[in-house]
Amino acid sequence: MLEKLLKNTKDYFWRLNHDGDVILGSSDIEPKAKITFTITKKWANIAPIVEDSPGNYIGKSENFMKKSNEYELITDLVKEVKIYLKDDPKIDHEKCLKNTMKLLQDYYNMSST
Repeated sequence: MLEKLLKNTKDYFWRLNHDGDVILGSSDIEPKAKITFTITKKWANIAPIVEDSPGNYIGKSENFMKKSNEYELITDLVKEVKIYLKDDPKIDHEKCLKNTMKLLQDYYNMSST
């Protein structure tokens, strides 16, 4: 999933939270589907909130240590998204949200089986 997000950053719905973490998706619509990407000097965290059905959450938080391949992918992704958002892009919100929700639902539904 990380590689797909890196290649197609502009196709998905991104935002930054007040801590500077990158968020993919939204929990403001049903079913909820979002991932928060947090990076520190020692590890990176992916924290999903994805609903399979109302109130039934799938996916679990994952941590990756600094020297792992996933850490590198996440830091590259976060840098790319921050550059993309800094340019204040014109976003087709409906299309980006639809792409994002489908990606997250498909990924976490496949992971939970």
